[in-house]
Amino acid sequence: LRHWATGQTLNLPVTTTPVQVSAEAVQATLDGFAKPAVSTPLVIRGEGATATLSPEAVAAALSFEPGEGGTLVPKVDHNKIVEAAGPQLKSSEKEGKDAQIVFEGGRPTVQPSVDGKGVDWNPTLQPLFDLLKAPGAHELVAKYHTTPAKVTTEQANQLGITEVIGEFTTGGFAADSGVNIRTVAQKVNGAIVKPGETFSLNGFTG
Repeated sequence: LRHWATGQTLNLPVTTTPVQVSAEAVQATLDGFAKPAVSTPLVIRGEGATATLSPEAVAAALSFEPGEGGTLVPKVDHNKIVEAAGPQLKSSEKEGKDAQIVFEGGRPTVQPSVDGKGVDWNPTLQPLFDLLKAPGAHELVAKYHTTPAKVTTEQANQLGITEVIGEFTTGGFAADSGVNIRTVAQKVNGAIVKPGETFSLNGFTG
């Protein structure tokens, strides 16, 4: 760098970087993992829905890094598998819902809670690495986990809510404010405040 502008021909110093992965190791990983991994679609069978990932989608989740002893180590990005398979299994999942107090005929009644159910991706994808390097069809069975409601139907019934104890109406606001008020009211409607608890509008709506 000191002599770059002198107009003279410069001799550049050169260092040699040893090869980390041998050609033989690359070929072994290609034959033993890469080719089998993308030889067939990956199928994940859920409860009432099936996700099918093309070989291209599987390839997008694969990467290879130098390992010990000149080897080439394959890695599978589970997040990319979930991104591709998740939407296809969405119909087999169920969103949880807390029990709510709703007003029918002017009286409060309990709207039952619903436990949530979703694909448990960690145990579902645990066999994936060994599966991809095996010949033949690549199929997994989706495992699910249940998320209990925070407020169950039984808990809501035990609160003993039997009557309206207060209500009010607001008005005289601008149209855009009315949109905000209705949005918040829909979120807050049915919120349960247990004895001794304090209700926070900001905390409840986020």
